[in-house]
Amino acid sequence: MIHNQSNLQIEKNGKIEYENVNVKKREGKVRKVSKEYPEGLRRLATRMNFGRVSAAVKVISHTQKNGIVSMGFGSLLNIDMDNTSGLLNYYLLDYYDPQSTRLFLEKFVITINKEMVHDMLGFVESTLSGTNQINVVNKLVLVKEFSKIDWCKDILDCLLNRKQLWRRDDKTCYYSGPILILTLVYVYNMKFSNVKIMKRVLFVRHVTGDVLEKIEKLEINMGGFGRKL
Repeated sequence: MIHNQSNLQIEKNGKIEYENVNVKKREGKVRKVSKEYPEGLRRLATRMNFGRVSAAVKVISHTQKNGIVSMGFGSLLNIDMDNTSGLLNYYLLDYYDPQSTRLFLEKFVITINKEMVHDMLGFVESTLSGTNQINVVNKLVLVKEFSKIDWCKDILDCLLNRKQLWRRDDKTCYYSGPILILTLVYVYNMKFSNVKIMKRVLFVRHVTGDVLEKIEKLEINMGGFGRKL
């Protein structure tokens, strides 16, 4: 095997063949870069798959749907999100401060309170809370009137608890909190050119996975998230 400048001379089956080492290296870099995310961005690893919710809603019975409505979760029946905007979700979670319940973006700050959670998801606001102190299974057993629980407060409590458990630099750490509320609040408060969005109360009914994917790509092309009102 003889090195000849940038070419590699190889003998194969009695024949001399040349392979350009520089070209091989450049091609290797292209293949590697093509698998990476845009500079400075990461995809959020999460088990909260919106697509599974959308798929489940399409097959449950009418009786089951009525039960969901009676518990105060009727807005979830309108979720149409087969796609997950993982890069945007990572950015939002990273810049969310659960102690102040604020999203600290590049040019402005969004405060997320119970009223905003209600406007985004349509969940019930109530004075009955404290369900975050017991696990999910016990909630299902002990709670008889779901519609009277302050689910909006529970969402904020869950954002706090799950953000504290999240290890941002650990690729094996899956976030298991309500990332959807951060996504909805962000999209509702931003202005996007060439993207038509109906901004109304119960906002989850008016946003699709395709729209979120389009917004994610648009902002990346513009230089990053959180920069445009």
